[in-house]
Amino acid sequence: MPRDPVCGMEVEQDSENVRTFRGAEFRFCSAHCLEKFNENPNDYLGEDVFIDPVCGM
Repeated sequence: MPRDPVCGMEVEQDSENVRTFRGAEFRFCSAHCLEKFNENPNDYLGEDVFIDPVCGM
């Protein structure tokens, strides 16, 4: 089950709050968390986050 990078909650795979960033898909528990992420994704992922293009991890 995906985890919201803003609040850490587990999120259903079919959540409508989705954002693709650096080639990876992130799911959010609410529109509020998605909005917070959109303001500055690096606050939640860090500058040096690398997403493997093959496995997405």
